[in-house]
Formats: sequence, structure tokens, C-alpha cells
Amino acid sequence: MSECESCKDELKILQAPIELAIDNDTRAFKNIKKKWNRKKLWVSIITTVIVTVLFISGLFLYHLELPVNYSETQIWTEEVTMQGGLKSFQVNIMGYNIEMVEVSPQDFSEKSHSTHHYRIFRTTFLRNIFTSADRLVAVGVPEYWHEIDNFKSTLVIEFADKSLIYRNGQLME
Repeated sequence: MSECESCKDELKILQAPIELAIDNDTRAFKNIKKKWNRKKLWVSIITTVIVTVLFISGLFLYHLELPVNYSETQIWTEEVTMQGGLKSFQVNIMGYNIEMVEVSPQDFSEKSHSTHHYRIFRTTFLRNIFTSADRLVAVGVPEYWHEIDNFKSTLVIEFADKSLIYRNGQLME
């Protein structure tokens, strides 16, 4: 190598840094990047909207109360022994995924008369994912009903198609 001049020149050429021809026009790459970022933005916006709609729909379905017809339930009355050995009247209602809510506040201002108003409804599958079955709900008169002279108790049980009224344990027609 020390004697060959062409070899030395060839070696210098090999050791020299290689310069590549670079296209300084990066507009194409910037356009691709801009389109990619826009698509990511739209995908995230659409995903957020879909998740929000699904969440709100789930909340609505969870709290939805469906009407229950009288014929869809089994109803019976019984006398139960309460605390202190007092006998009390109770209405039992059984039906598929039913629940009961008191629709008017209890009026105990007049101790000789008590009215309770209940509404029967069916819950949706979201509230009953693990416990979907026939349910028993029961209502009765206050515990002190035998202690008061001439006490009148009224239970109003409201279905979608019919209302039942019980006065002192008797169904009123």
C-alpha cells in the first residue's frame, strides 16, 4: 500500500464520508403526518362520544322502572306476629323482578288513621344482572296498630292497570 499510489487514492475514497443526495422537499411527509394526526383526533372524539352515549344509556336503563300489571303477580295476605307478640296484617306480592316504592309520605299526624301508598314496578336487566328472578315484596300496617282504639289503616297498592285498597286488612272492592 505504501508503494501503490492508486491504492492509496482508493483507500482515501473509501474512508471519506459518503454524502447521499437528500431531497429537501419534506412537504409530502408533513402532509402524511398532518392527515395521521387528524385521523387520530377524530378517532378519539368519536370514541369519547360513543363511550359517553353508552354510559348515559346504561344509567337510564339502570334506573328505568317498567310498569307491572296486576295479572303478572301473585298476591296474598297473611297475619304475622310482630315484636312483642302483636298480630299484624301484611300484603305479600310476588313477581318477576318487581320492586315497590312508597309514592306518598306517611301521614302519622293523625294517630287514628294511617295511609300508605305504594307503587309496584319492574326493574330492568341491568339492575338484576345476578339476581334476576321472582321477588317477594311485602307491606303491612305500623307496629302500634293494635294499641290504638279505632285505628284505621289503609294500604293503597298501585299497579299499571289496577289499584288495590286494603283497609284494616280487608280488600276493598
